[in-house]
Amino acid sequence: MSSISNPESANSEPKQIAIISGKGGTGKTTFSALIHSIEGCVIADCDVDAPNLHILLNPEILEVEEYYASKKARILQDKCSSCGLCYEVCRFNAIFDNPYTVNDKRCEGCGFCYSACPEKAIVMETVKTGEIYKSKTRYGHFVHALLKAGEENTGRLVTEVRQRAKKIAEDMNFEFVIVDAPPGVGCPVMASLTDVDVAIVISEPTLSGLNDLKRILDLCDHFGVKAFVTVNKYDLNESMALKIRDYCESREVEFLGFIPFDKDLIEQVSNLKYPFDGTAAEKMSECWKTVRGRLL
Repeated sequence: MSSISNPESANSEPKQIAIISGKGGTGKTTFSALIHSIEGCVIADCDVDAPNLHILLNPEILEVEEYYASKKARILQDKCSSCGLCYEVCRFNAIFDNPYTVNDKRCEGCGFCYSACPEKAIVMETVKTGEIYKSKTRYGHFVHALLKAGEENTGRLVTEVRQRAKKIAEDMNFEFVIVDAPPGVGCPVMASLTDVDVAIVISEPTLSGLNDLKRILDLCDHFGVKAFVTVNKYDLNESMALKIRDYCESREVEFLGFIPFDKDLIEQVSNLKYPFDGTAAEKMSECWKTVRGRLL
């Protein structure tokens, strides 16, 4: 599929589709990559804590943007009287003595030492907490990011990634932005779901898969996002897969179908053979075509 933009979609809002799961390892990123290869669209990796979509897509990085979102304390040695108050009040043990300095890796940026210092010898400085990448793949454009280990503001960085992906889609008249969300139901997932058009939930045929599906569907309801569900590797536990389908029907959530376990697909992912083919890839493609038909 060519990465040339679609002139028919000019001046229209790109559709944003979040690919989500209540837990990791369900095949969410594989599904996202497959849609990207079919549509030649913009894709965003919103798992900024542990991104891995770039390994599969092997993109050409076009632009790197430094991301600043956290504050850290710094002690001005020429003003410090070595009273030790900052050392006493820091609950994170981020301040060392002799001389008094701040350990960046331990500092949480709470500002307590800054407020407590009688000499005004502590400043709060905005520091680099990650990087945002604008890249190009053989099928389209790709936006991803990496948050430095231990840093906060994950949800904010996810929002920044999505904004850049949407801007590229608008400027180049792409129809779709695929949002490969992180697993779970936490802050970065909420940031991935906000204002998307639909969500595709990738579940798995296990008891924990069903439990996590319930939580992720509750989250979709909270944000008013229409959800579609598919069960990956359904034939590893067909009875549980049927329970998941029945549960979706009880909640009036559209069920896209079952995706079979496919050893060939596992080997393709392991050996970075992309795009995918085989029985599982074909079924994923069918699921996507159903959602696509609902959107256009």
